[in-house]
This record gives sequence, C-alpha cells and structure tokens, in this order.
Amino acid sequence: MKDPLRLYLPKVKHGESFELGTSQQKHVKVLRLTSGDSCEIFDGIGNLFQGELKIEKRSTSVLVQELLKHEEQTNHLVVAIAPTKNIARFEWFIEKATELGVQKIISFTSFHSERTNLNQERLNRVVESAASQSKELGVPEVSDLISFSELL
Repeated sequence: MKDPLRLYLPKVKHGESFELGTSQQKHVKVLRLTSGDSCEIFDGIGNLFQGELKIEKRSTSVLVQELLKHEEQTNHLVVAIAPTKNIARFEWFIEKATELGVQKIISFTSFHSERTNLNQERLNRVVESAASQSKELGVPEVSDLISFSELL
C-alpha cells in the first residue's frame, strides 16, 4: 500500500479549508489524485491531520478533517554551521539535519567564509520537502546568515 500524500501547511486548523500552493498542486497532479482523495497534513509544530482534497480546474484545496496525532517536541537540538562554498553540500546538510529532528539551524560566517549570502526562500523549501518526505512532524527554523561573533 502506498503512503498518502503528505502536505506541509503552517497554521492549519481543524475544519478549515486551505488553498494549495503551486508546487503542492503539481504533486497532486503528478500523483493523479482526484477530488475526495485523502491526504495527511502537518503543521510543523507536531500535529498531523487527515485531509480531503478538492480539485477544480484552476485550483486545488484541502479540507482539514481530523487530528490524527500530536507529538510533543522533546528534543531541542540546535545546529550552527558555516555554509560551504558549494551550496549543494550545505543544502544536503540542511536536509539531513531536518530528517534527524533538529529544531533550529543557525548559519554563520567566519573569517575564512566565502559565502556571504543565502537564499532563505530556497532553504525553507528544502526544509519543508525534507520534513514531508521523512515523516517528521516538526519543521526546523533556518536562521539568516549571521557573523560568528553574533553567534557567540
């Protein structure tokens, strides 16, 4: 039996209907899901909900039906890392840290750092995707790039 589609929707509430974003709509289309199919929704803070898809011509929404599971965040892992020159390696680390259940990732620059800026939007997408695929119910916060002295 295949696993149901798992969607990340922050600030989700029982009984409400939410419009899906473009990337989430693509997942629904690729999986050939239809109106009435069920899915799982997680809010990033430990709650897992059952949902029902409603697919129309130009939009897709999900109705949040019931709370399936609530997981308290027992570990409070924080990781500080200086981004590597190769951004793909840094994104790989972010993905694996998310899968392990890290709750906050702090990126910093040091004396020998070559990377001075990060695409926060891209890193958030990596984190959300990793959390969805690994079945984690928490989504870590990825901080903006700060200096090493600010970190200390």
